[in-house]
Amino acid sequence: LLKALDNLLPLRSCNATNEESIVKERGGIGHLRRIRRIKESSPEQPNSTSEPETSQKDCKKPRPTVKLEVVLQTPKIINQLKEEGKQALNVLVQKYELKLQERQLPGRPAKCKHELTAMFNPVWPTLFFPKNTDEVALALSEGEVTSMIEGMKQTISDAHSSRCQLELWRTKQNEDGMSITADLLPKLDLCGAVIQNPISGEIVSRASDERKRLMASGKSNFPDLENPLCTPTLMAIQGVSRKEREAAMGFGMNSNIFKSGQYLCTGYDVYLTKEPDVFEAMCLVHARARKVVFGVPDDTHGGLGVSGKKIAVHSLPGTNHHYRAFQCESSNRTQNLFQLCREIHRLEESATDE
Repeated sequence: LLKALDNLLPLRSCNATNEESIVKERGGIGHLRRIRRIKESSPEQPNSTSEPETSQKDCKKPRPTVKLEVVLQTPKIINQLKEEGKQALNVLVQKYELKLQERQLPGRPAKCKHELTAMFNPVWPTLFFPKNTDEVALALSEGEVTSMIEGMKQTISDAHSSRCQLELWRTKQNEDGMSITADLLPKLDLCGAVIQNPISGEIVSRASDERKRLMASGKSNFPDLENPLCTPTLMAIQGVSRKEREAAMGFGMNSNIFKSGQYLCTGYDVYLTKEPDVFEAMCLVHARARKVVFGVPDDTHGGLGVSGKKIAVHSLPGTNHHYRAFQCESSNRTQNLFQLCREIHRLEESATDE
């Protein structure tokens, strides 16, 4: 019977692989199980006084009567069957002596284990798609929130330092009579970028510090204009890498001390005033960042899914590392930080439009 029903009125196709496709296919009831088994206790037999009493071992418990209920399909799908299909269904009804009736069943999968056991399964068994996250484990403690707020203050300070570096460079270029490429400046969007060790609270790297080192090397052009890889996010990662190279110089990169040490941003938190683009978001995956916190979204090139384009690089299923992403909100205790980040990037746009 079940094989015949799966061929005639399938609940879901074999191509449905995720929760969304299973629910949407075949009339929207792909989350329901085909069959359920109902146990009905047999009526108790009256005790006979003429028969000798038997021990409990000799007494056999009456077997419960088993009734099976099978889901066919929605009335709409059944009514849409062609004449051959309706005839095949009638043959099954007569052959297996089925009693057809309409029933209201759960219209979606259960969202949690409690909902499944307390509400859905008593009505009809359904598929359950547990999420691979533990809300309790992922909840932020008060200490973590305080540390994140402090990290955002540091990255806002780094953004102001980066703006000052740009203004000083432009002033020096004008004093030296050097021309500034006008078409490149509008594309420059300096954001703050710092990397923090969440255990010690130490700021491990700042984009402005790495930019200062590059500018001190004697290069005439502004680093962010000279090299597309010199974005604030990548310069902050470069600062971590530089410190690791300096630590390895005394022992060698093949030494056990270096190999057992820090690998790029493993376990570190990254703070940005603006959502990283797709390129930067993937760099943070390769750098093994633990957490990324940013101020304002990038509606054009954002790589963490805030822009609504469903581009969330940090949670791509095909990558071998994932990190958590957080954005400052405008309606809670991070409201002031959110406004400061907005002002930074609004001032950045007005400054580059001059």
